[in-house]
Amino acid sequence: MFDIEPVTIVLSLLLFGAFTAPFVYHSSKKKKKTKALESKLNELAKAQGANLSLTEIWRNYYVFGLDPAKNCLIYFQDTPEFSPIVLDLNDFKKVGVIRKNLESKNESSGRQILDYLALEFTKKSGGNSIQLEFYNGDLFSDLMGETLLADKWLEILQKQLK
Repeated sequence: MFDIEPVTIVLSLLLFGAFTAPFVYHSSKKKKKTKALESKLNELAKAQGANLSLTEIWRNYYVFGLDPAKNCLIYFQDTPEFSPIVLDLNDFKKVGVIRKNLESKNESSGRQILDYLALEFTKKSGGNSIQLEFYNGDLFSDLMGETLLADKWLEILQKQLK
């Protein structure tokens, strides 16, 4: 069997700890941020008298909550200048997805790059529509499943509007 010197064991443990510490720190920081966003969403729901059964937090930036019984949707972005949006879904007749793409500079590929993704709510009264952003290419350089998430919420909200 192997004889491992105590110095080697201590050095190995120190290196292992130094390597894993940033990952543990980042994970705990992300959990705290998510809890803070959940708490803020619950406070907003409580103020509206809503009981959210469906919630979604992504990128630790965008937050969605839905109370199907009250037909209430709560949305906010985690920035100081953004005010939370509370929608009474009874005031809207339809919802759709808006996708804005950038054309690739290379003409041979003809590739389109998603630059903006949002859900658009059309009012029954015919006023201005409301857009709830899911992805903004100016803020984030990559997609993390936002297209699937937007499609998921589109399906949920279309059922809710019927």
